[in-house]
Amino acid sequence: MSQDLVKIHSAESPIEADSLINVLEQAGIKAFSQGYHHRSMLGLAGAFIDINIWVPAEQKEEAQALLEDYFNSIRSPHSDSEQEKKEQEKKSETIQPQATRLRAKSFKIAFLLPFFFPGLGSLYAGKKVLGFFILVSALISTFLLFLQIPKSISSFNLLKTDIFSIFNKISSTWPLLFMALLFLDLISAIMAVHSQKKKA
Repeated sequence: MSQDLVKIHSAESPIEADSLINVLEQAGIKAFSQGYHHRSMLGLAGAFIDINIWVPAEQKEEAQALLEDYFNSIRSPHSDSEQEKKEQEKKSETIQPQATRLRAKSFKIAFLLPFFFPGLGSLYAGKKVLGFFILVSALISTFLLFLQIPKSISSFNLLKTDIFSIFNKISSTWPLLFMALLFLDLISAIMAVHSQKKKA
C-alpha cells in the first residue's frame, strides 16, 4: 500500500532542496523532491520550475517544525562566536533565493538574446505574443532576403519583372527592418525583466 505524501515546502534552488532533504532525513523523516531532475534537464527554462519537498502525511507537523527551526537558525541576526558568524554567512549564501540570482542574470540574458535573433529576448522575458510576432517577422524577412530567383525566365518576363521589383524593395529595406525588430525586441525584453524585478 502506497504511503500518502504531502508537500511542505517549495525550494528556491537545487542546493536548498538538497539541504532541506538532508535536514529532514537526519531527523529520521523520509523526504522526497519533485521537479529536481526536470529543472536540471531544461537548463535555463528550468529555473521557472519549483522544486517541491514532500514527506509522509503522518510526519508533516514534525517536518514543518524542523524546517522552521532550520530557517530561523539561518536568519538569526546575531551569533555567539566568530565561527558561528562565518557559518551563518556561508549558509545565507547557499540558501540565497534563486529569484534574486536569476534577476541578476536576467538583464544580461534579456540584453544578449535579441542579438542572436530578434524575438528571443521577448520570449525569454515572458512577452510571448510580441516575441513570436518579432521572431516570425525576422524569419520571413531573412528568408525573403536570401531567396534566390533565376534572373532570366524567358517565358515569364512580365511576371518576372513584377516579382523582382517586389523582392528588390524587400531586400533593400531588410537591414532597416531587421535592426528595427532587434531594437524592439531588446527594449521589450529589458522592460519586461525590469517590471518583474519591481514586482518581486
